Amino acid sequence: MDRKTKPIADRFWSKVSKVGYAAAPDCWIWIGQIDRKGYGRIKNMSKSHSPQYAHRISWLLHRGPIPNDVDIHHKCGNKDCVNPAHLRTIGHVEHSILSNRIWHTTPALELA
Repeated sequence: MDRKTKPIADRFWSKVSKVGYAAAPDCWIWIGQIDRKGYGRIKNMSKSHSPQYAHRISWLLHRGPIPNDVDIHHKCGNKDCVNPAHLRTIGHVEHSILSNRIWHTTPALELA
């Protein structure tokens, strides 16, 4: 079974490590493709040929469809985390404000 016929759930789980980080042991880390902003990406062949965010696929697999008027926010602050317990829906404007506050006020060494 190639990537085009393998179910998205199977491809998703093949790229997830539930080991986490020392500072965040409950995170499920995406070990597949990571974009330049640090987010996991996976191709969802049933939707389009462009990669989708791995945390959004996690939400879809665990909680169902994502409403159009919300973003999926990482409560843990780890962009490569796909643990559904660490994700929540949030409005676009609130997410933008919160993300800017987090990423522009956290010291660079803490983000590494």
